[in-house]
Amino acid sequence: MHTIFETDCFVLKGTSQGEANKQLDLLTKDFGLIRATAQGLRYIKSKLRYSLTDFSFAHVSLVRGKEFWRVTTATKNADVSTDVTSKEGRESLYRIFALLRRLLQGEEAHPELFAVVQNMFDVLKECTLKNGYPIEAIEELTVLRILFLLGYVKDDPSLRSFVGTLGFEESILKLSFDARKVVVAEINRALKASHL
Repeated sequence: MHTIFETDCFVLKGTSQGEANKQLDLLTKDFGLIRATAQGLRYIKSKLRYSLTDFSFAHVSLVRGKEFWRVTTATKNADVSTDVTSKEGRESLYRIFALLRRLLQGEEAHPELFAVVQNMFDVLKECTLKNGYPIEAIEELTVLRILFLLGYVKDDPSLRSFVGTLGFEESILKLSFDARKVVVAEINRALKASHL
């Protein structure tokens, strides 16, 4: 008897496997980044087919196997490709997903990291600009928070107001926008230090 685990997730990438299966990189709320197999996903009759498209936000049921997780059921909650109306917003999230696939190694629960990505997604679903602040500023703030939560950015007093919260309140966006040079410099330093 296998234990079934349920969690919310973002589908970061899917890769075809065998005749009709797909291997999925999932950023999950409860288990971090996991690799899961969805059997028969590419068959037209598959119930999972439309719930686990790349860049979707879904609720999944999983069973842990010897090497990979296996998806048993899934319900799509939203989709970056259709719910974020701005092209710039979609491309920004695609870059965030690619960065996460580069930075995350092994399974480790990280609910704060998941919340940062979900908050960015929610903000970009609402509008193309957050009270006049460009999408680039939202992306930079998200990247800084991801790098901080993964230990690539030190707990510096000058950055604490940006990384000490997970939301995108107007006051935080104004601070980060006014300090963009500092934020971008720290992001570049951290990415260089990561060697990834």
